[in-house]
Amino acid sequence: MHAVRDSKEAQLPAELWRRLPEFMQSPKAILYNTQKTDAALTYVLELPDAAGKLVVFIDRELKARPPGGGKKERIKTNLIRTGKMLANDESLKNKGVNELLWGSLD
Repeated sequence: MHAVRDSKEAQLPAELWRRLPEFMQSPKAILYNTQKTDAALTYVLELPDAAGKLVVFIDRELKARPPGGGKKERIKTNLIRTGKMLANDESLKNKGVNELLWGSLD
């Protein structure tokens, strides 16, 4: 996965990945990126030592084999593409790029 590759800078802690549903249920903020051609939500998370973010692509089309095997089929899914620790969340406050859907960046 892109977010946990060895070369990733500012990796999110392993504890986040183990408790992912819990962290996603209580984000600090959810932003909609208005600049991406693919619909994407950014979840800003409160972590024990700092803030972090996850980027979730919405309605992403992929080709995948059905569970029983066979020919690949087109499916739509939501997927976490990347994530990282944030030194600060000032870049997320850019109203030309991100629209605040829920929560606060303060």
